[in-house]
Order: sequence, then C-alpha cells, then structure tokens
Amino acid sequence: MAAYQSISVDNHQEDDHETGRSHPNNNGASPPTLPQNQRLFSASCLVVVALVVITCDWTRLRLVSHKNHSSSVVEEYETSTETIKNLPSLPTGVNFGSWLSLEDWFFVGTNGAVEVASPDDAVAATCLPPLHLDGSTGPRWNSETDLLAGLAGHYKQESMEDEGGATLGGYPNDKAQSLGEWGKAVRAIHAFRSSYFDFETELKTMRELGIKYARVPVSWCWTDHDPAQMVEKDEDGGLVYMSDEEVVEKYTCKDPFHDDVYWPAIPRNLVQRFLRACAKHGIGATLDIHTLPGGTSIGTFSGVWPRYARFWTHGDVPALDYNSRPDIG
Repeated sequence: MAAYQSISVDNHQEDDHETGRSHPNNNGASPPTLPQNQRLFSASCLVVVALVVITCDWTRLRLVSHKNHSSSVVEEYETSTETIKNLPSLPTGVNFGSWLSLEDWFFVGTNGAVEVASPDDAVAATCLPPLHLDGSTGPRWNSETDLLAGLAGHYKQESMEDEGGATLGGYPNDKAQSLGEWGKAVRAIHAFRSSYFDFETELKTMRELGIKYARVPVSWCWTDHDPAQMVEKDEDGGLVYMSDEEVVEKYTCKDPFHDDVYWPAIPRNLVQRFLRACAKHGIGATLDIHTLPGGTSIGTFSGVWPRYARFWTHGDVPALDYNSRPDIG
C-alpha cells in the first residue's frame, strides 16, 4: 500500500524563494513549473471572462431599465388618453350674433360696450365694417333702424356739402351718376352682411372642428330683391342707378307702429345661399326671429331702440321710459 508524505508548502515557501532550491518529490524529481507565456495566457483568459460577465450583467440591467421606462411611458400615454376621453364634451353649436339682426354692443370699437342692452342715453356702436369704419364714414348708432336712418342722413349731408365730389368707395355724389342716400345706406348694410363670413371656407372649418348646429338671429323684415340690382348696366354698357323711392320700396320695411321708422330688409337669396352651404357641410341651421314690428322689448336688440317697444300694445298706448316720459317714437 502506497504511503503519502505530507508536505507543508507554507513552511518552506519563503526559504525556497530565497535559496532557489526546490523540494524533491517522492521520486526525487522537482515539481513541474509553468512557462511565463502560459501564465500570461491564463491571466488574459481570466480578464476576458470577467469582462464578458460584467458586460452581460450591464446589458441585463439596461434591458430591465428600458423595459421599466417603456412601461412608464405607455402608462403615462394611456393615462393622458383616458383623461382626454373623460373631458366634458365641447359645444357643438355656434351663434351668428349680430349678422342679420344688429345689436350695437358688437360694434363699439375700442370704447368698450356699456352693456348688452345699452341705456337709452348711451350710443354705443361706432361702425359697421367694411364701409362704415368711424365717425368720418357714418354715425354712431343704437339699433339697426337707427343705423339705417343715420347712414341715409350721413350720405345726404355728404352730398349737400360736395355735389361734385367723391363719397365712400369712390361713388360720386352726383345723383345722376350714383345711388341716393338711401341706396348708399342699404349698400353699406348689405356690404356688412355679405362679408360677415365666407360660407364655403368657414363653414367647412367649423364642421371640421365638430360644429353641427348654427343659430342665426334674424329680423322680421325680408325682401325678394337682390341689393346687387340697385346698380345695373344699360344696353350701351352705362350704369343705371336705382332711385331712392324704389330702394325704400324694395329694400326696407316701414314699421307699422313707429312713424318714419324703416328696417333694412334681409335679402332672401343671401339666406338661401347660407342654408345651402350649411347643408353641404352637414350643419343644421335655426333661423331665430329676433325682432318683430314695433319692437318687443327695451334694448338695442329690439331693432327700434332708443324707441320703446310697441308690439305688445299694437301702438295704441305709447310706452313710457324710466322717468314716465313717452318714448320718442
């Protein structure tokens, strides 16, 4: 049976290093030693293995971190989407205020509106674009009947001051070569109504924004005549201007309860074009009769302000103002 000798390497390691001697084995031979290049190769392998382990661990950590971040982004997106879905529904209807039924507080300029129903001692409106822009192009006004009369008076005064001069828009004041004061007043109001908004482009945009319904306040006064027909061409190509008498007959409505009060009529073909455009773009329209003959309530929206309403009394009993004075109608 072979016997094994126990050798303590620790006890002799330092001595052997100093003397350069090696202990013989049982057979008297020295133990084999690794060459220098082989030791370097082994160390290199250990370093490579360590680097591979570190790289794999770093990659694993990055993947876990990216996964957690992606989950966080998805959760945040889902939360945002859910929040948007839970928002209250946006309005699906609009109001075309002061287009076909004028109210002064829409046209106060830079002065600011007094209130929705301007007091009878306040004249709020200063303009009606695009032709009436300031005090040089027309009067301040309370309601649409007040505006129509004021514009006619403005153009009459302008004509008297300069018979041969030019007036707003390049139209001469010579009555033989232009509209009279009532024709110019109707033209100014029709220019506003025609340029209030573009039926095709703006209705299309509103529908894309989710608008489905439109409310249109209108007055009771309508006409089958087109204001464009106030100026026509004769056989020789010259311009023929409609007389003021014909303008008043075709494009205004005389109020039955107030003396010398005329309403600017709404052209039927203008409203028809609007309704067809609404139908084309899938928008439902409600025509709201906003005024009645004589006026139905105090305030600019009555159409006859600062006159007091007479619709309910049929004009038999003149209304009184706050100081118990009869109204000016």
